[in-house]
This record gives sequence, structure tokens and C-alpha cells, in this order.
Amino acid sequence: MYFLGLEMIFISRVRCYEKERKLRPYVLSFKLKADDIQEDPTHPTGKVNITLDKQGYAHFVIHKRVAYDFLEVIPKALHHVAKVDLIYIGTLMQRTLRRV
Repeated sequence: MYFLGLEMIFISRVRCYEKERKLRPYVLSFKLKADDIQEDPTHPTGKVNITLDKQGYAHFVIHKRVAYDFLEVIPKALHHVAKVDLIYIGTLMQRTLRRV
């Protein structure tokens, strides 16, 4: 979307120490803003284990009960979301149902 000239925000959640150490520089390298990355004091940063079978097909194990499963609705993020023309929600976001 960035390469189409659209302003992007990235909303996610990681374990507290991970934001500055790994994710923030990575997000910034794609010219995205990292302001809406939430820090979770309890849950680990999400991870995916990938293995290849004998035919070279990838198999994914996406671990549950990780930080991005516990995104919080915060005023700052709502303010950003209210101004956009398009919202893309990744599939992992859809697996946690919580009423707001």
C-alpha cells in the first residue's frame, strides 16, 4: 500500500522488550510508523514455526495466546483508524474474538 502512495499505520502487539529490539527497526525499514505497536507485559511475541515436507511444501504452526491475540482498543489507535480510507486486517487478527 505504501508503494501505491497510501499512508500506512501498523497496529500490532509484542512482548515489552521486543518492540525496540527487533520489531521497531524492521517496521521503520518499510517506511511504516511504529507508533501503534502495543507492548504486552505478559504474553510472548507471536511466532510461527515453518517446516518443509519432502516435496518442499511449507507447513505452518502459528502459536496461540501470544501478544497480538490480546490487542487493546486504545484511543490513539482509534484516532488513526478513523482517518483512513482502507483497513486491512490480517488473518491472525480474526482468530481472537473479544467484545469491545
